[in-house]
Amino acid sequence: MTAIESATNQCLCRPGLATRKILLRAFLVGAWFCLLVLPSRLPIPTTDPSWQAVLNYAAVHHLQFGRDLVFTYGPLGYLAQNQYAPGTWLAVALFEAGSRAIYLALVWRLAQMSPPRNEMRSMPQWMILGLMGLLPALDWDSFYLLLITVLGVRICSMEGIGWPEIAGTAALGLIALVKGTYLAFICVMLGCGLLWCLLNRQALRGISIFGGFALAFGFSWRELAHQPWGNIPVWLQSTQEVARGYQMAMGVVPDPNRLACAILAFLLVAGSLAAGLRRSARGAPIALLLLFGIFLAWKQGFTRGDEFHTGTF
Repeated sequence: MTAIESATNQCLCRPGLATRKILLRAFLVGAWFCLLVLPSRLPIPTTDPSWQAVLNYAAVHHLQFGRDLVFTYGPLGYLAQNQYAPGTWLAVALFEAGSRAIYLALVWRLAQMSPPRNEMRSMPQWMILGLMGLLPALDWDSFYLLLITVLGVRICSMEGIGWPEIAGTAALGLIALVKGTYLAFICVMLGCGLLWCLLNRQALRGISIFGGFALAFGFSWRELAHQPWGNIPVWLQSTQEVARGYQMAMGVVPDPNRLACAILAFLLVAGSLAAGLRRSARGAPIALLLLFGIFLAWKQGFTRGDEFHTGTF
């Protein structure tokens, strides 16, 4: 009798489970389309489209970054733009499609890290999935910061590494060459990941992650960006010089109300991190990663504190 009742309950639950799976797949496909930024804008004689056109021109003609061109963006900076260029549009479209799929897979894995015991406890996971799946559509720059953050949190966990983490680590090799800000954040993320691996005696995991990124970075630098190895120090130095003078050249005082809201948001996040560390110090690498990500978001949003850039924070 118990076996019959169990089988009956499973049959009754299957329609609800099937419906949730269908809704989940529909949401992931819809979020993937929302996050896509395909190369559709043509160059026009204004500021942003002009430097985006330069990035596409530099990619097609293999200009050397740090020598022929000095900019905050790197040799693969054209991948993060939506400008159409005959020689780069296919690479941009493939990068957009692949990176967005990897991000959503990582967010789904993150939402599953603590399996709920009942339907009520699963609500926070669905909220995480919904918010993190759709919020980057509001600002493309925040997408890369969130991708690096989510991958870092997944690396600093006791769960096994699957294809989303492997693909994400490979994607970091490309993203590191998109913009100097992303390179700095990736270096901090890898450092936090290696620290976590050392604290938890996961040396093989740390070596594989760092090695995978190094291989992807080297391949992207030499084969995709067509840059000689000797250009790496010159590119890093020139990017740092431009970043140091960014606030002096383009600084904008933010709106006081937006500044107050940003400070409040920062205090709330810092308080939640502190509360989590009080319960367990094992989350220190993740806390460091999140704090540095918030710092970079603040720097990008409030150095030039106009309405568009503060939205990133």
